[in-house]
Amino acid sequence: MDKIEIDRLRRKREYMVAQHNEYVRKSRFDLSVAEQKAVAYICSLIKPVKDKDRDTIPFQTEYEFEILDYANVCGIAKCGRLYIDTKAVFERLMQRIIQIDTRDGTILLAWLTEAFIPKEAGLVKLILNIKLEPYLHALSSNRTQYALLNILAMRSKYSIRIYELMRSFAFEKEVTYKFDEFKYRLAVNEIKTYNRFCDFKRRVIDPAIEEINHLTDLIITYEVTRKSNIVTHIKFNIREKTLMEMAASQERIYRQIDTKTILEDGDAPIPHFHPEMSELRKQYEEHRAKQKQ
Repeated sequence: MDKIEIDRLRRKREYMVAQHNEYVRKSRFDLSVAEQKAVAYICSLIKPVKDKDRDTIPFQTEYEFEILDYANVCGIAKCGRLYIDTKAVFERLMQRIIQIDTRDGTILLAWLTEAFIPKEAGLVKLILNIKLEPYLHALSSNRTQYALLNILAMRSKYSIRIYELMRSFAFEKEVTYKFDEFKYRLAVNEIKTYNRFCDFKRRVIDPAIEEINHLTDLIITYEVTRKSNIVTHIKFNIREKTLMEMAASQERIYRQIDTKTILEDGDAPIPHFHPEMSELRKQYEEHRAKQKQ
């Protein structure tokens, strides 16, 4: 993989995933890690629309991409089963339902209305559900957005879901959930094992927060409120990472998902910074140079 291709790959991983806050905060679904990454990848392909063009540019519903490019961007192992596994992900995604709670009731939607994977073409052709337009298209405000890169190295489906929830409240810097409500949002409220907070903490929340703090642009801590020794509420504290902390997280992501771009001397690639962050790139390179001395 040459430098031009590596740069192109990094830029695609920096594409923004944008979703309406209500979509993030009031939805409920049960998707695997691969399925959540597929949804995020599709969202990253939605082109941003300027405010003045919101009423004239139609919602893009049809998307086409190469399976190999999808695998490269998302850090998916390119084994002999890549075509079969990719087909299986979108086949399952066709059957998944997202539940969005509103003031008037509950909306049940499918993410996709059609998925076509031509034989021997190495392509995926998708049609996104038009009913998702108000949640994904032309979002000028009241939105949650993050760079796709943040979730690509995650291994827990709860990490991705909790990260998106926390990202939606990052501006407020904290959010408190009733314990039962939080389990409901993660679609684990019917799993009896997780009625006990100690099991929920050990299997869901602690592993997820560890991944979020290690790999993303956020630092999350939490504290619980108890009544008669039973957990009733969880309060999350949310802090944006400094630019240097974000750079270190990006380096960890690249080491996990993209061994092909590891340099010969064992260093991870310099994380991708947006053009306006050129000064940060300089600081980061100086920081790494000092570490080698």
